[in-house]
Amino acid sequence: MTSRCPTVNRAVRVVNGLNFPSAFTWDAAGNLYILESHNRAGADAEAEDRRVSTGGAIDRVPPRRPETPPNGDTAIGLTFHDGWLYFSHEQKDGTFSISRVQPAGGTVEPVLQGVPVTGDHDVNHLYFGADGTLYFGVGSATNSGVVASADPVNQKW
Repeated sequence: MTSRCPTVNRAVRVVNGLNFPSAFTWDAAGNLYILESHNRAGADAEAEDRRVSTGGAIDRVPPRRPETPPNGDTAIGLTFHDGWLYFSHEQKDGTFSISRVQPAGGTVEPVLQGVPVTGDHDVNHLYFGADGTLYFGVGSATNSGVVASADPVNQKW
């Protein structure tokens, strides 16, 4: 007769003190990356990436150079692929782009630019297929086909 241990499910806090995490991903070594978007206190707050090492240390991914994207207000999607962090972000003209940056920081490289987004659902859910193809979602203008006039997000369209 064999004995079996019961399965124990529990939640474990990995990181604390985030303001508005919008996406997370892991690299090949098991480090966790968290994208915090602008949707937090302070109108001048910028999107930033935080890294949580496998040992539990938390630090910022080095700042991006100011002349590189994103130059809009929102950064939403994040994934790791082939040594790069890929993220989706808004541009000043209201379109969305997907860019990539090395986890050590540096110049942001555009991957895809000018995706029109005119509703509630921005470019998000970045995913690489087995063949290396990048897939992403861009959704509808509303959840139900009805625009809620009192919703501040809908004021832009």
